[in-house]
Amino acid sequence: MGHGLIGPEHLLLGLVRGNKEIASEFRAIGLPLERLRTLAKRQLNQEPESSLPVYSTALRQLLKDLPETAPVTPKDLLKRLLEDKSAWCYTLIASTGELSMVHHWLFSDDS
Repeated sequence: MGHGLIGPEHLLLGLVRGNKEIASEFRAIGLPLERLRTLAKRQLNQEPESSLPVYSTALRQLLKDLPETAPVTPKDLLKRLLEDKSAWCYTLIASTGELSMVHHWLFSDDS
C-alpha cells in the first residue's frame, strides 16, 4: 500500500485477500477486497509516512494478546480486529454500513 507502518488494517486486508472463506463472505455482504483497500488507502493517506516498515503499537498489542496454546484461525484474528470499537478496523467496517452483517457472520457459530 506504499506505507511504511504495518498495522491492523494490513492484517485485515491480508485476511480478506488470503482466506477464501473470509473473502467470499465479505464479497457476499458487499465488502470486496477492492472496496476495503480503497477505504484503507484513503485512511492511510491521512497518516504520516514512515520510510521503514514497522509494526504499529495496535498490531503489536493484538499479536501479543493472542493465546499461545491454542491455534488461532483467520476468523479469530478478524474477531480480535473488530473487538475494539475505537480501533481503525472497527471504524472502517462500520463506515461501510455492513458491520452488523460482518458481526453476525463472525459470531453466529459461537456458543
